[in-house]
Amino acid sequence: MTKIGDKNVLILGASGYIGPHLRDRLGPDNVVATYNSSPIVNGTHFDALSMRLPEILNTRTPISHAVILFGATNLNECAKNVEETQALNVDGIVRVIKDLIDAKIRVVFCSSDSVFDGISGNYSETDPPNPIVQYGIQKLEVERFIQDHCDDFCIIRPTRVYGTTLGDGSLFTSWISSLKNNELIKVATDQIMCPILMSDLTMGINKLLDLSATGIYHLAGPVVNSRAGFFDMLVEEIQAHLTEAPRVEYCRLSQFELPEIPPLNVSLNASKFIETTGFRPMEPRQAIQVMLANAGYGTSDGTCSP
Repeated sequence: MTKIGDKNVLILGASGYIGPHLRDRLGPDNVVATYNSSPIVNGTHFDALSMRLPEILNTRTPISHAVILFGATNLNECAKNVEETQALNVDGIVRVIKDLIDAKIRVVFCSSDSVFDGISGNYSETDPPNPIVQYGIQKLEVERFIQDHCDDFCIIRPTRVYGTTLGDGSLFTSWISSLKNNELIKVATDQIMCPILMSDLTMGINKLLDLSATGIYHLAGPVVNSRAGFFDMLVEEIQAHLTEAPRVEYCRLSQFELPEIPPLNVSLNASKFIETTGFRPMEPRQAIQVMLANAGYGTSDGTCSP
């Protein structure tokens, strides 16, 4: 197996949203990638609810770092099914961490901005977490276990991640699809965030792995705005290519039918990450321009050409 420096990386949960992109970033030959219910090419099956890590570790392939990505990541699901998601998001991950400690493999845990209450925003790594949603409570429980039991670890807290490919279901691409179909779009004016591009997130994780960085790091985009503000930014870029005026309803997050109201301001301060790695994520307007160009918007007659 080719090494990244002196590292071979285990990606636990490589079939989810982030996993395939991180695997591509690191190079398939440089990682051992696991999946549970969604098979991946050259992947290794691992069910954290019924298996232990030594069952799949190959002692002939030394692993230095394990990136933990698996879990139930839907906030609504965690709120509705507390015991079921706790079993995977906390109990299952804690068992994996214990096995990683025994195997002397460094733990790299992908946490969440949901560990904060969303009252003040611009959270740094030294700000005390105070989760108000079940998903954040579960993430924080794992964070604290890692801090109490691991001598050498890296906890990564990403903000909302978005892609540039139509159909990927992320923030801007979902809006583009709805605009194309002239669908009514409900947008919250009071939810503040600083989304990060998927390719920048995986680059950031890669750089932290290369540096064998330890501690907690916030990975966030460079622009803080409301969800409505980001929608307006997209409309500014695509407006000339739309044949109909956008159908949009601006509202507050509390007006959505949700089992829990997510924290309102989950903006993160990524200064520590930037100072450590020297890497600055792309601004969302630039990313929007890239995704629109890739999607074929902007023909000679000025109409939408998806």
